[in-house]
Amino acid sequence: MNRILGIVCSFLLFSSIAPSPLKNSDMDAVQIPQRGAEVAIDDTVSVDPNASSKSALDDDEIRQMIAAASSSAIIRYHGDTDEVEIIEPDITATYDTSVSTEPYIPEGLPVAPPPVQSHVIIGPDDRGQITAPTLNAYPYCTLAYLNVTYKNGARTNGSGCFVGENKILTSAHVLYSNQNGVATSVTITPGGLLSNFSSVTTSEICLNSQYLNSPSVDQDYGVIVIEDSLETGYLGMSSKSKTELSNVILAGTYGYPADKATGTLWYSSGTLSSILERTFCHNADTMDGQSGSPLFDMADFYYVIGVHRGPYPYNPDINVATRVTKDMINFVNAC
Repeated sequence: MNRILGIVCSFLLFSSIAPSPLKNSDMDAVQIPQRGAEVAIDDTVSVDPNASSKSALDDDEIRQMIAAASSSAIIRYHGDTDEVEIIEPDITATYDTSVSTEPYIPEGLPVAPPPVQSHVIIGPDDRGQITAPTLNAYPYCTLAYLNVTYKNGARTNGSGCFVGENKILTSAHVLYSNQNGVATSVTITPGGLLSNFSSVTTSEICLNSQYLNSPSVDQDYGVIVIEDSLETGYLGMSSKSKTELSNVILAGTYGYPADKATGTLWYSSGTLSSILERTFCHNADTMDGQSGSPLFDMADFYYVIGVHRGPYPYNPDINVATRVTKDMINFVNAC
């Protein structure tokens, strides 16, 4: 086998709580029929017809190892070397199982308040743009514009947010596509192309074994890892209970829609519904390119409560998001 394979068993301090089994009714409601369905491919970029989307992740031996890994295993992929690491956390170890991580605001970085917006969303398009100089203030500079290049040369744009000094949370389907293979390069621009922040490019991503084995919105999240901090600060993550989510009056999402000027940051807000074990629906306006956008409880603005996936498979007038859970928080901490 010509590809490089690194199997790393990292005994990280990890939660003793294993992912809860999915109910059949939950799976039927949220199963995504095709990975990458919402991601908008930039049609100005030609895909090399001779290029293959195959990578080490598609190697039979590695796929068997991923299938045999635990449900909490992290699959770290290095696009520059085509190296795969299977990180198998020690779930018997003591680990901080708190339901949130704290946001971080660098000293001296300006802070801007959340925008005010109606939550009547579905119907008229009421999205609003975040512009300079607000783009350069916290928390808007933590909202990352993503330019993704796949194994076969195809490119797409997506959205994400900083949840650590060097970690960007986004949707798994932004980083791995049936059609185009795995992302081999991701360029991250804090605040989008109109901000004063510099871009950085990386080839290191983390996906979870459950998504690679059986892709669904329940596990549709991944992490992009960069080498050095961009001094943007980062958001906290909050694993709210179903009751707490049911009491959210207004939820907001922020991302980079493909139908607007390239790399511009837009927001919308709405209400939550159909709150399941690992997902919830929302009615904030979104478009292609906003996969991976964070969702916030606007009363708790600095904490991510979900990751936007796209239209609900059975009702295009409703969006679905992956809930922030203890499992997701542990995944991010261990990447």
